Amino acid sequence: MPEAVERRAGSRRRRIPPHRYEEAVANAQRVIAAWIEQAEAMGRPIPDPKGRVMSA
Repeated sequence: MPEAVERRAGSRRRRIPPHRYEEAVANAQRVIAAWIEQAEAMGRPIPDPKGRVMSA
């Protein structure tokens, strides 16, 4: 399991527990998959990925 991820919020730093980070990544992946599915259903082009793809 990954260590807690440090995020900077304003002038304070806080640590995000690994389970929250993993949950956020999983939610983002579900949203992306749903967007692609809907775009395909509507006949819209799916853009090629840009930049570096990161996985959790």
